[in-house]
Amino acid sequence: MLSRASSLALFFLLCITSAVAQTDRGNITGRVTDPNGAALANAKVTATNLNTNETREVTTSEDGNYTIPGLKADPYKVTAEAQGFKTASAENIVVAVQVNRTLDFKLEIGEISSVVTITNDEAPVLQSDTPVRQTNVSERQVRELPLLVSSEFSGRTPLSFIYLDSNVTQGSGAQGTDTSRFRVSGGQALGTEILIDGATTRRTQNGTFFSEVAPGPNAFQEFTVSTSTYSAEFGNSSGGIINFTQKSGGNEYHGEVYDLIRNEKLNANTFRNNAQRLDRARDNQNDFGFNLGGPITLPHFGEGGPIVHRFRNRAFFFFNYEGYRFAEGSNNIITVPTLRMRQGDFSELLTDPYILNFFGHGIQIYDPRQPAGSRVPIPGNRLDLYLGGARIDPAGANSLQFFPAPNTTGPQGSSVFRNFISTGIRPTNMNQYTTKLDFVASDNHRLSGSFSHRKNDRIAGDPIPRFPLPFTSQGAFNQLFKSILVRVQDDYTFSPTILNHFNVGFTRYDVANRNTTDPFDTSSLGFPINATQNSAFPRLGFPGYGDPISSSDPRAYQDIGSSFFTDHIFDTAWHVSDSVTYIRGNHSLKFGAEFRTSQFNFRQRIDPGGSFNFRHDQTAADFDPDGGWPIASLITGATEFSFNSNNSIDPQFRQITHGYFAQDDWKVSPRLTVNLGIRYDVPGQRYEATDKYRGFDPNALNPEVGRPGAIAGAAGQGGVQAAERSLVKTDYSNVGPRIGAAYGLNDRTVIRGGIGLYYSPIIYGFEGQNELQTGLLGYNTGSGPRTPNGRNAQFFLSTYPSIPPVAPDSQFIGADVQFFDPDFKTGRTLQYSL
Repeated sequence: MLSRASSLALFFLLCITSAVAQTDRGNITGRVTDPNGAALANAKVTATNLNTNETREVTTSEDGNYTIPGLKADPYKVTAEAQGFKTASAENIVVAVQVNRTLDFKLEIGEISSVVTITNDEAPVLQSDTPVRQTNVSERQVRELPLLVSSEFSGRTPLSFIYLDSNVTQGSGAQGTDTSRFRVSGGQALGTEILIDGATTRRTQNGTFFSEVAPGPNAFQEFTVSTSTYSAEFGNSSGGIINFTQKSGGNEYHGEVYDLIRNEKLNANTFRNNAQRLDRARDNQNDFGFNLGGPITLPHFGEGGPIVHRFRNRAFFFFNYEGYRFAEGSNNIITVPTLRMRQGDFSELLTDPYILNFFGHGIQIYDPRQPAGSRVPIPGNRLDLYLGGARIDPAGANSLQFFPAPNTTGPQGSSVFRNFISTGIRPTNMNQYTTKLDFVASDNHRLSGSFSHRKNDRIAGDPIPRFPLPFTSQGAFNQLFKSILVRVQDDYTFSPTILNHFNVGFTRYDVANRNTTDPFDTSSLGFPINATQNSAFPRLGFPGYGDPISSSDPRAYQDIGSSFFTDHIFDTAWHVSDSVTYIRGNHSLKFGAEFRTSQFNFRQRIDPGGSFNFRHDQTAADFDPDGGWPIASLITGATEFSFNSNNSIDPQFRQITHGYFAQDDWKVSPRLTVNLGIRYDVPGQRYEATDKYRGFDPNALNPEVGRPGAIAGAAGQGGVQAAERSLVKTDYSNVGPRIGAAYGLNDRTVIRGGIGLYYSPIIYGFEGQNELQTGLLGYNTGSGPRTPNGRNAQFFLSTYPSIPPVAPDSQFIGADVQFFDPDFKTGRTLQYSL
């Protein structure tokens, strides 16, 4: 038997390409003894799933120990029987995700047909057979503990409950129960592995961000957080494993309907709104859904008998739907250009009561085309009349018309300041569907499959739009986020001592972060055809005067133009894994492997319509620094700070990772369990499918200057060939030994601990941030900030310089370049706990 099992395990290690056979299964382990505490060998222990009536049967070792591995998270009835002893039965033994449940039996002498029932209360179970420090969050906790509606990514997220474990802390920038960035045991933010039904949910773009892609809490049965000393079965994490399992159907029909509502009509108004006589801001949230699970029922087409056939004990379904609607509003009074300003008439600045009170005098406009030290004032501030309107820039004037018109009068009767009541709405619409099917093909074979689809359409970013769409305030953009998660699991029991678990996970993330004005032809405003990428309305800003809502400076205009970027990202990944569990005496051996691939394609445009700032300085004079007006600078096209860029390619990144493990849970004595394991990972380095990758190589000869230090390309761009297609050598040194132990002092005290090497996932972008264009030198170029010389504008909108040409063969002498360390080593930590 040992030879056969060893051959089988070796076969899977060598032939199955999968990386870390990470599962969501649990175990029941324990010891069977007689009334005097002596071990009972060859006793039969049977676990029966109370939801599906599936059974698993094992026998005890010579020391009376037993392990029932690979159990789905569910309640079980467990019986132990031996010849000459009464049968012992433990009811409602709950197995949790990735948790070893300890259950010992002491059999009484008597007939085997006599049954002694062991009661099981609901007190927390002390796990004495595993060194792993874990927190299990049950379905009851998820259902009954308060969970914030309107989490960071729409609706409710069960991941908020990770903070029930004291080893989980907030990452930098996170607040409250924000789960977008968190750390486990001091590990890397965004580097924690999160699994659903045994397969990863990691995004190639930015790591964990689970709450942005996953189903809501009502689709999950429970999850477990492992924070230290987890076994060699788990890897690809800088700290902690979070393991979710989705709900399944059972032999009885169960369902629920829910609706969580919040509405501004139930809220008090804010002090500021009352002071300004503004209505309550929109705050309308509705999180609703239903689910149903049970045995699969199909029409019965045979003669006679029931109309339907119910596949009790054999086939089960679960379906969950969740919808989320959120209309978040903000009512404000802000400043927009007056109708006269839009025509080039700034005479109001000479007489407006608020202007006179704020500055102590009227504001004079000057000719921006003259040197700032000798500028002449515009008579009456009438740019529309001065030189026949020659100083009005067509691109500036056309852009100005997209501001909304004033709709109120400001303080002191001002027509210039706080002349627009803004009623902004930031809507969110999310729909999520999850279906799970379970099939008991035979007593030895179980199949499970699930499909989850989530679609989230919202206006994202800050602030809440202050202008009507699409020409809204900067920072707001449209996000359409679609995610698909598919899971297939196959459990096959070859014998009571050999179990195989096969898992396939497929994820597809389709993310469109769209500048709300995309598409828009910027040249239609009068910009030169090559001045921008011509795919969005230009971003027009007025920096340096304070917040447009709270500032008392009348020059604090609300900017316009949506986001500084627009992109569409396709992130597709496969995660295939397999593991074999072999029980041999007091040893529970496990071997496995996994394989991960990712395809990461995207289209991104930075500053798709250009970014242009305007201040009063460009229409002021050196001898009158308070003169000038930012809107006058805009209509004359005189920029203060500006920027344009060129994104010429749509990259196609690829990455392949694989790994292998072997471990042994050894029951040394009834009180001592030791876990020994080793893991080997080969982390995939990213490459670009069309070899557009480029990076600095300090040893390559630079053809432009004739000395070492050159930008090398995967396709030999610029005459310098990179040594590796990914610019980085594959790291083959990721060997991770693990050792842990748990010792039960008594029924109420366990000492557990261990030590091991753990390896982090590779997160691309500067400092691991969400930066997509790393390694594409020359294919994306930016002008850098174009700034004026003092008050003298250098760049005017209608004659704005062309975007820089792409230069994929350039060596960029004298410029900053990106460097990929060719001898890169995966981040690793030595973790130990007691």
